[in-house]
Amino acid sequence: MDHESDLKEEHKELERRRKIAWVIWSSILIIVCIMVGVFLGWTFRVHDFYTYTNTTGADLSFTGRTISLEADLISVDPVAGVMVIDWYIIDDSTCQIYGVATGDCTNAAIYFESHVFTFFPSSHLRIHLLCNRNPLQATLDSTGAYVTPSNEPPNDPVFVYYPNATASARGSISAWRTSISMIDRHSSKLRTGGYSVSTSLQSYPYDVYSANISFFAQELASSAPTPMRLEVTSSEGIAVGFKVLALSNRVSSTGDEGETLQISLQVSRGVLVKTYAIIIVAAVWIITLVFVCSTIASVVFGIAQKSELLVVPVATLFAVTQLRGSMPGAPAGFGAIVDYVGLLPCLAIMAACAALSVGVLVFTDPTSHRPPENKHFVDRILMFKYNQKSSKNEPA
Repeated sequence: MDHESDLKEEHKELERRRKIAWVIWSSILIIVCIMVGVFLGWTFRVHDFYTYTNTTGADLSFTGRTISLEADLISVDPVAGVMVIDWYIIDDSTCQIYGVATGDCTNAAIYFESHVFTFFPSSHLRIHLLCNRNPLQATLDSTGAYVTPSNEPPNDPVFVYYPNATASARGSISAWRTSISMIDRHSSKLRTGGYSVSTSLQSYPYDVYSANISFFAQELASSAPTPMRLEVTSSEGIAVGFKVLALSNRVSSTGDEGETLQISLQVSRGVLVKTYAIIIVAAVWIITLVFVCSTIASVVFGIAQKSELLVVPVATLFAVTQLRGSMPGAPAGFGAIVDYVGLLPCLAIMAACAALSVGVLVFTDPTSHRPPENKHFVDRILMFKYNQKSSKNEPA
């Protein structure tokens, strides 16, 4: 009796210590997971858009008027191929310190490339353009009038700057918004095996785009327009899920025409978006392979399985499609690389496993082993090889 009571006490003490150890280790694991997850998420989040103008390649003898701009990234739409950026005038080198006019300064006109404005201000104009024009040529000038796209330098300014109006209470803020077309980063390169590389939503989450911006400014004097210099000295803004990198931002001299500010931008998915997509695809493959092993064990080898386990592939078929929809920025429907290498083959395999599992539930009892008299052909093959090996080892 004493021995049995000692065993019971020892068992109770073991259970108590096991619960304490479980609480301690679970708490440590929870804290570590939270800290690591928050740290990685905060570290690899998309940072603010950053760029500034490099004037080392500009005309060193230039002593004219310089206007400083701030670029504020608003959004990126890869489906429409459009990037939206707001521009603010924050400084004028010779005429005005922002908010305080220093004299009667001449007005300035800022020109952008004509093909970067691809927006539709109203539904009736959109219908008219789609019916009567090529949709790719639906370009509007600063007044909203239709213009034919060309490579000719722009004649209509996107913004007219009145420096004397900045100190007035009735003056508007010196800012404007541009809708800039994004182009394929590899459009000038040969395709790999007939497939474009990182140039469309099919490459999600590794699709990469680029946008080239070119603009200049001139003083609107009574005589011939005087060239000016534009430079970007400040930038900010985040396009959710996208990383916008300035590959170049420089001022180039074009002789008598003055100076031109040229900016080259590259747009790609954020690190966390890529990581999430990879994790989802890997998780779906792991779940699919587990179902394959379970189905083979039950259908081919006749190993007993719980009936609840065999109906899981049927429910998972619907859950995987919902999981696909949770990928940030993924194209609607199927057609991306993550679908071709992950979700589509996994759905096909899961459907086959679900059909076999339902058949097992209908025609057999999956909770019991196959009786010896109903051996499957796999069992017969295994036993045949075993008997052959045994007969070879027997002495003559």
